[in-house]
Amino acid sequence: MPRKTLFFVFIVGGVLAIAGATGTIDTLIGSLLNRFGHKSQLLIFMVVFTFALASGVIGTAGEYITFVLILVGLCKAMKLDAMTAVGMTVTGYGIGCGVSAFNPFTVMAYFHPIRSLNNPIDIMLIRNTYAVAGD
Repeated sequence: MPRKTLFFVFIVGGVLAIAGATGTIDTLIGSLLNRFGHKSQLLIFMVVFTFALASGVIGTAGEYITFVLILVGLCKAMKLDAMTAVGMTVTGYGIGCGVSAFNPFTVMAYFHPIRSLNNPIDIMLIRNTYAVAGD
């Protein structure tokens, strides 16, 4: 699985490099600043919501590394801290992963113990997990 994530990060990085060479990223940041320059809370909400939606549906997490650099430039232009960009990605990922019903990584984590009920240790772990969660 890590190879697929690494490959996806390279693909996204390549797309962003092409978009940066053509000036698309600069145009995108400029249009976002023109439209939402004085509404920083709305822009932060939209970015967090977009990342949460992507995390909840397709399970992206490590792929956000490439977007942090774009968000740092956007946050600096809006006179926000660079950590705000990291916070937007991490918060979006956390919300999306926490409430997702379609994230393949979350769903597999829930169904994996159920699939291996032949092992007595798994049965004991599941019993203890639900006993603690039910208290």
